[in-house]
Amino acid sequence: QEAEIGVHLKVIGVGLDKLNDAALESLAKQGGGHYTYLDSSNQDYQSFTSKFIHGLQLGVLNARVKIEFDPLEVRRYRLLGYENRILDRPAADSQQNKGADLPPGKTLVAVYEIQLTAQKKPASRKKKRSRTSVPFANVTVYYHTIDNHEEQKLEKKLYTGILKKNPSQASPAARLTLLVATFAEKLRGSYWVRNVSYDKLLGLYKKLPAKWKKRPQVAELGKLISSAKQLDTRKDKFESHHPLAEMRFENIPILR
Repeated sequence: QEAEIGVHLKVIGVGLDKLNDAALESLAKQGGGHYTYLDSSNQDYQSFTSKFIHGLQLGVLNARVKIEFDPLEVRRYRLLGYENRILDRPAADSQQNKGADLPPGKTLVAVYEIQLTAQKKPASRKKKRSRTSVPFANVTVYYHTIDNHEEQKLEKKLYTGILKKNPSQASPAARLTLLVATFAEKLRGSYWVRNVSYDKLLGLYKKLPAKWKKRPQVAELGKLISSAKQLDTRKDKFESHHPLAEMRFENIPILR
């Protein structure tokens, strides 16, 4: 009720011991605010205060993102994370659905795993088009500004020309995002990364630019991957039903 009249709730979690991350995020969402956490009470105080004050200022209201993949170009897709934020199509299009209120300069990252369709018949030479001209997805962003209560909309098409064949060809930011997402999937025991070893994750980390690895959070990520390699003794829970040797990414299994 308070969120409807412009009073928002900012929730901050400190430490990881007995921290109910999902409950705190849900509480912030219901209060129309944001949830952040500090992994240590000794975390840089100046960094914390700047982030806290920055979070009190709002840039856009009720921001929602809709991504539509072209079935002619994309065989399947999967969103990594954000399970508690997924909206069905009517809800995504409706202004009645509450989106996120974001402070100025806030950046959100969503990672999709996609599989492109195979080209059955090559186009004739006369009609052959460059693959850079083929759109595979359409992104629509809905939002309200602080001064204007009318909903705004931005649309952008994504073209296959932006896709890279190898992670080494991507930007350092994209490679770091891929590493973090894959590591998170590994920790949660995801079926889709069971063929990815911790050594491979460490290899991706080592290939990051040296100046990136000097950043405190990136350096900590490397240490976490090394620690997980030593501590994670779990067996592959899918092996008995879906042997790794028979794993095919084009076949979506029924997981038990």
